[in-house]
Formats: sequence, structure tokens, C-alpha cells
Amino acid sequence: MPDNCLTPAEAAEFLNVSRAYVLRLLAEGKVSLALPDLAKYKGERTKISQDALQQLADQAQELDLGYSIRHSRARGNPC
Repeated sequence: MPDNCLTPAEAAEFLNVSRAYVLRLLAEGKVSLALPDLAKYKGERTKISQDALQQLADQAQELDLGYSIRHSRARGNPC
């Protein structure tokens, strides 16, 4: 196996998902076991998650709940 390819178990650990889920992604053609492909997929999924969280924070601001992801990170809060 080439150096930049992982096993399904290694890919699952890298993506923080189950091996079964990786096998499903492979079967659906959404990823390969090449590390650059997995890194791209992980980055895309992270971006989707961050955008969804920001939408929730924006909605909280609109409802005057006093919460914003951007503001909490700007003050040095890592969470």
C-alpha cells in the first residue's frame, strides 16, 4: 500500500468515525483511502459543522440571547 494510503481502520480513526462508516463512504465513492482525499473530506465536513454552529449562534444573537461564536473566540475563548 502506498505511503499516503490508509487502511479503513486508520481512515476511521483519522476522521473520528466508525470503520463501518468509512466503508460506506468508500462504497458510495465519497472518499478514497488516500490521505489527501481523506484530509479534504474532513476539512469539508468541519467547514459544514462550523457553518451550522455559526448559524445557530447568529440566530441566538437575533433572539438577543447574547451568544456569538465569533465574539467568544475573539476574546480568547478556545471553545
